[in-house]
Amino acid sequence: MSIKVHPEGIYSKGLEIYYYCLLQGLLNIEAMKKLPIGIQSIEKILSKGEYTYVDKTSFALQLIEGDALHYFFSRPRRFGKSLFLNTLAEIFKGNKELFKGCHIYNSAYDWPVHPVLHFDFSEIANQTSSALSIGLNEALEDLGKLYGVTVSGASYQSKLKRLITALAE
Repeated sequence: MSIKVHPEGIYSKGLEIYYYCLLQGLLNIEAMKKLPIGIQSIEKILSKGEYTYVDKTSFALQLIEGDALHYFFSRPRRFGKSLFLNTLAEIFKGNKELFKGCHIYNSAYDWPVHPVLHFDFSEIANQTSSALSIGLNEALEDLGKLYGVTVSGASYQSKLKRLITALAE
């Protein structure tokens, strides 16, 4: 007989911990994997094997192979938007081995490598509009260096356009 119990779940204090340990030994209780609460990195979740992961790569594949020009992800806070975007980034980087055991790994997807532009606005100064403009310009220049592209332009809008054009070639 095997019962799965989350190790940090119901049994949290006092005699309950004692009973949990006693039951674990008597009934061969197997601890469940942790929930990846607050983790936004698919690599961190999949590589260690200690977290529960609900495979959403079939949805990512539908999104990639779809013919829509624009997508809008509207979900409540803490609902996996950042994790899904990180999953897409790892797919576009061609990181196939990371997804071993997931739907997309065994699909016909051919894993081409694409440049990924990631802007973390929590790390870009944004107290004023001029600070935001400077921060975006610096972020674009850093991304250009990452991909070996010189980014120039009078505004961050023109720099972004030129960066995307250069990376598309």
